Amino acid sequence: MDNKVQEIFEKLLQFNSSDELQAQQAQLEALLTQIKDEMQMLIQDTHFGKDQYYLQQFERIADSKKRLDQVNAKMVKIQQRVDVIEKRFIKLSQ
Repeated sequence: MDNKVQEIFEKLLQFNSSDELQAQQAQLEALLTQIKDEMQMLIQDTHFGKDQYYLQQFERIADSKKRLDQVNAKMVKIQQRVDVIEKRFIKLSQ
C-alpha cells in the first residue's frame, strides 16, 4: 500500500512540468498583448491595411492565438490526468 501511495505522489510531482506550459502560456499571452498594442497604434495610422507590414502583424496575431489555444488544450489534458490521479489517491487512502 505504501509503495502505491509513494508511486502516486511521484507521478503527481512529475506533473510539475505543467509549470513549464504555464510559462509558455504566459509568454504567448505577453506576445499577444504586445502585438495587440502595436495593432492599436497601427489602427491610428491613416494608411491602415495598405502596407505589407500590417498583414504580417495580423498573421502573427493569428499564429500566436493558435499556439495559445494549443497550450491551453494541453493544460486541460494535463489537469484531467491530475484529477484522475487524485481520485485514485483518494480511493486508495480511504
